[in-house]
Amino acid sequence: MNCAEILFLLALDGERGVIRPEMERTLNYALAGAILMELALQNRIDTDLTCIRHNPQAETSDPFLLRVVDKRPTGDILLDEALKELQHKSGPRPTRAWLVYFAREGRDIRDRVTARLANAKILDITETKILMLKKRRYSITDSSGITTIRSRLRELILDGEIPEPREVALAGLADASGLFDEIFSPEELAQTRPRILSLCKLDLIGQAMAGIIREVKHSISTEAHPG
Repeated sequence: MNCAEILFLLALDGERGVIRPEMERTLNYALAGAILMELALQNRIDTDLTCIRHNPQAETSDPFLLRVVDKRPTGDILLDEALKELQHKSGPRPTRAWLVYFAREGRDIRDRVTARLANAKILDITETKILMLKKRRYSITDSSGITTIRSRLRELILDGEIPEPREVALAGLADASGLFDEIFSPEELAQTRPRILSLCKLDLIGQAMAGIIREVKHSISTEAHPG
């Protein structure tokens, strides 16, 4: 499974078969971030730090320009279509701009991610119609993979093991999206916060994306509780 598929499964409320309410409005950004992280892990994109030197006024949450460094297809249709989009725009653009751009395609990304999970016999999708509105329910039919990933994330955070690059990326996205709330108890999260923060600092692209996702969550919270 790629990062986008893992994030979608982590965002599910297994009992109700729906996206967790607290994840619903930020999931599109998390999935967009997961696609960009996959491209970075496969060395197709990288950050351009010159924007920090030439633009000291750059927003602290988005200090990097994103650029394509390898145009070769990855063999993953979802990633390759995103790679083409990244190539067709003129010049490097800030990470924030690309995250927002792909998040706008969030519904299509969700549909494609869930279709892939269904084809892999990991997810079962049922659709019902209520007052002309379609409602989807998701049931995880093979939980072995996501159970292993949850266990690995716990080991990585609690036992202080040396992470692989993909694990660093996933940990950063999961933390920014609030998904660790479903993996750790509040007491565990309080104790391991320094470890989580140190892991998230290991990846520059991940840092920028995590900051943007947190800003989105904050703006949503502010809208819901003005004043």
